[in-house]
Amino acid sequence: MMRFSSIISEAWRNTISGTSRLLMTASILTVLIGGLALVHVITIGNVLRDTYQWRNAGASIHILNVPGGINGKLCESLSRIEGIHASGALRSGPTLTLAQLPQNPMSSLEVSPGMEKVLHVEAPHSQTRGGGMWVSSDLAALLSDDSSPSSLILHTDSDTSAPNIVPVSGIFPQVEDGRAPIFARNIVIPVVAHGLFDACWAEIWPESSALEQLLTYAVVNGQDDSAQAETQLFNTSLGQHFDVTKRLGPLPFWFYTAAALCFAQIIGIAFSWSRRLEGASALHAGVDRLSFVIQLTVEYGFAAILSWTVLLPILFFTSTASGIIQWNLWVSGILIVSASYLCGALGVILGALRIQENQLFALFKAR
Repeated sequence: MMRFSSIISEAWRNTISGTSRLLMTASILTVLIGGLALVHVITIGNVLRDTYQWRNAGASIHILNVPGGINGKLCESLSRIEGIHASGALRSGPTLTLAQLPQNPMSSLEVSPGMEKVLHVEAPHSQTRGGGMWVSSDLAALLSDDSSPSSLILHTDSDTSAPNIVPVSGIFPQVEDGRAPIFARNIVIPVVAHGLFDACWAEIWPESSALEQLLTYAVVNGQDDSAQAETQLFNTSLGQHFDVTKRLGPLPFWFYTAAALCFAQIIGIAFSWSRRLEGASALHAGVDRLSFVIQLTVEYGFAAILSWTVLLPILFFTSTASGIIQWNLWVSGILIVSASYLCGALGVILGALRIQENQLFALFKAR
């Protein structure tokens, strides 16, 4: 067997001289294998983008309304169940008069602590969360003295001689994208989860009718209408249901992978077969078969590395087209490409093993 360094040198000389058809092989691999990997990534990416849009719009938030019939502690405990990412209770609060809007008394809502995750409440700027009230982003802009939400202070003038100054400890997004305007102009007051509430809110994902039914667990005993109570979505503009399993189920992911593996192996066999005259000549000249097989595989590897280098950023940008970095999606595309190229290397080996020395004269006459 030839020394490994000599095999690499010979493969490199064939590559830079154009004998191995580096650019053509890399182009075919990129178009065929990369195309199938991109179809896979784009197809799943579309479902993930719709999933993100569904959850970001609040369509995964389910609401069970039973006025005066929701146990706050039981509602809060639902978030411990797998699939229920957050839960909290809500009830009507007192009417507040603000110094900024003295002619327009504002209603308020009292919520249990779990609503912080349901509403995605954030502290103004980098402030630490403390005691105070929550307001929507729209109301924060209306009440703020300047453009900085950190300066928001709510003044209740029930006692005009000594107004009660309450800081805003949280701001949550309020977007007019179809979600119910329950919090648009209401001040939200976080309270302990004691007593009875009017509604139980829960973010459920993935969608599950069984988990949705568990919201009735928070209804106190003795409520005659608890059996008839139905949940509703916080945002219905995107529809009533989003079953990600049904969306992904009929997609032929196995086909993309299988096709990529088959195409890669065919390309590998064709790569070796196109070099059969050179192979038969090398075998006739005394080069051992193992050295020749390794040489062809290395030359194919150069083309695969070039193609892989081109596809790596393309797959990355495709997997982040929704604005969110989907690392698992990117990795899945890379795995399809990498597995296909390894399968192509196997095709190169199989094709090289079929080249025989006694074919030299027939191949020479037919060239």
